[in-house]
Amino acid sequence: MLFSEKQKSLALYSTNITLFSPLSNLYQLCRIHSLPFLTLSNFSKIVPIIPQQILLRYAQLNFSLFTKDHISPYLTFGIIGILQGAVYGHATTHFANQLKISKPSSATIKNIFRGSLYAFNRDTISQGIPFLFVDKFRDSIVTPLFPTLSDQSGRWTSLITLSIGSTILSHPFHNLQIIMQINSDIGYKKSVEELYRKFGVKSFYRGAESRIIILLITNIFNEIYLKDILR
Repeated sequence: MLFSEKQKSLALYSTNITLFSPLSNLYQLCRIHSLPFLTLSNFSKIVPIIPQQILLRYAQLNFSLFTKDHISPYLTFGIIGILQGAVYGHATTHFANQLKISKPSSATIKNIFRGSLYAFNRDTISQGIPFLFVDKFRDSIVTPLFPTLSDQSGRWTSLITLSIGSTILSHPFHNLQIIMQINSDIGYKKSVEELYRKFGVKSFYRGAESRIIILLITNIFNEIYLKDILR
């Protein structure tokens, strides 16, 4: 693929995913803090950050592809997670200030890389597990249960099942990073205490449904825009 065609696909991907991703970030923030989500005021908060989110996503994709080609693919998942966490963090800190969730000056743009260890673990699980085990899961679980499925259909069934499961499994890391990004004075240990204090164990999984939806949308856009690039 020509460089210009590749960049066009990355730009289209970045633009389209940005129509959904900040909305997901806003939803998760509202879920963690038990705030209303479906309001016109909330949706208006998304518009100002769309250009920045597109640019951040575009930069993240280019750097992620570089790491894929030059670094171990297993380590790449964690690196992508850190970059993804920064894109999420940009939206999260903006919404936290707009919703007045954080103390004044506690959620700033400087915080977007806070909780990077959580982000590293989150994407190592949510992307690494499907990558490593998709064929084994198909051969040992999916094919014996559904012997009439073709290899390709079985692989997609395995990929979607593992993706949903690993997204749920990794979600506590996502919520913990949110806590650190919107509170400058909270470290790793205190982030666990703070999240647990809100609603107990269920706090760690609040908003997981939005990440599952984003995952499915991402897979669709991967097929449309990134299929040839990722070969």
